[in-house]
Amino acid sequence: MQELHLFGSTITFIRLKNSAFSPLSDHVYTINRKRTKNPALDNFLGGVLGLFEDYAETFILEDELIFTSQDCLIEAWDPTDPFFILLLVKSASGHVDDAMVDELRQVLLEFTSSILEFGADIFSAPSTILTAEQRTFVREAATEYRRQHKNQTIIAPFECSFPGSGLQPLPIQGKIKPAPSDVVDSSDEVFLALSDGIKADDLSIFLRKLNDMGKPQTDRTDTYTAEQEKQLRIAAEAYLAPIKAIEVTVCKRQDLKGVVRRYVKDIRPITDAEIHTKIASNQLAL
Repeated sequence: MQELHLFGSTITFIRLKNSAFSPLSDHVYTINRKRTKNPALDNFLGGVLGLFEDYAETFILEDELIFTSQDCLIEAWDPTDPFFILLLVKSASGHVDDAMVDELRQVLLEFTSSILEFGADIFSAPSTILTAEQRTFVREAATEYRRQHKNQTIIAPFECSFPGSGLQPLPIQGKIKPAPSDVVDSSDEVFLALSDGIKADDLSIFLRKLNDMGKPQTDRTDTYTAEQEKQLRIAAEAYLAPIKAIEVTVCKRQDLKGVVRRYVKDIRPITDAEIHTKIASNQLAL
């Protein structure tokens, strides 16, 4: 495959787990058009090429690198499945050394580990080639990728291989890991509220906050998510009780889909006497 070096040095070649091309007869192939249309693969290629360009501009200043992808049919590699996508790098000076290619491969491994939901399970120890600063750079790029492609699942998996490197093939499949929220107020908030009931199938508890006079602040009911089933029972019992007031501790947290929700960490019923005591304490504090 010497002719491939005309296009640049190969960082990885990508192969679909289920081939889009199948041999029909000698040198004739059928095309499965559904498999050639792979949005997740297109997104991945775009994300990786963009990352490589930004990485090179930041950390590889001594040479100008050009990154491209190339769709190829290479019968000599596997006549029964000849389709590969090559991810290539070439230099304006005409030479990219093996150490540079190895570094870029580690960038790809770090990026992929950071975007897949179970990516950390695929890899062993972190790379010793990349510095802490370089790994942070790659992980920040992965976080942005996760924001752009949240809730995406790679339905048609593919695999990255690294010829001549000793690295194991890297499977790309499953869900894209949810991105962390930019701002999540996770501090606890404790307040008195009236229970307006529950919805057991999605662990919802409906509450109305009480003001310093022990009255509902508004007529609007706010929705909170129970962390434990027993919290639903306490809220339901309070709703049916003569005194519907409860004391709750809540916090904000991001769920697996990236949505910030208000969660009930603790809940307890309170008596009428406790309500009056708290009102008196609040008035003294004022």
